[in-house]
Amino acid sequence: MAVPFDRNSSDNSPDFVGNRKASLLPVSVCLQPTCCVAVHIAAWEIDRQLQDMAAQAMSKDILLDEQLCFAIYSATHAFNRFYKPRLDRLGLTYPQYLVMMVLWEEEPQTVGSIGERLLLDSSTLTPLLKRLETAGYVSRTRSSRDERVVEVTLTPVGRSLREDACPIPEAAKSATGTSMTELNELRHQLVTIRDALNTADPA
Repeated sequence: MAVPFDRNSSDNSPDFVGNRKASLLPVSVCLQPTCCVAVHIAAWEIDRQLQDMAAQAMSKDILLDEQLCFAIYSATHAFNRFYKPRLDRLGLTYPQYLVMMVLWEEEPQTVGSIGERLLLDSSTLTPLLKRLETAGYVSRTRSSRDERVVEVTLTPVGRSLREDACPIPEAAKSATGTSMTELNELRHQLVTIRDALNTADPA
């Protein structure tokens, strides 16, 4: 196989075709400079595509709808909107409802043990307990074994509230339109993510 090549031209490119009569050279000779250029062009094109892909990846990383944190954040607001009218009938806010659930499981409990269950510090938890005490749902007393420890106990009114609250979790599960198996798997994944983030380097 041969390609046209002008021996007298000052341009040694194999793609150059002059007006003079072209000779034929073996293709192996003509392809050497062309391949070199082609390799450089291909490398440049690959590099450009990689840069474009990197830019697209970086752009995708900051798209709001692609963020797990936003999905969780917005889902939390959706849960709060669902729970609010139901908890309003019980005279509870959602954080107070969480405290009541801990106490419905077991009582009495110390302020510290409630805080550990809810991942809340005492400065956040104490105002919640004060409002629950004012509402007549809990009582707080100093431990007879250690006066530095405050124990929290449900009042009879607080215990009776449990029956009124029982339908709420089932209603929430039903509202999600998701099977119990899927919800349990999702909860497990979220707890795993939460625990990993709590132990991650904050820097």
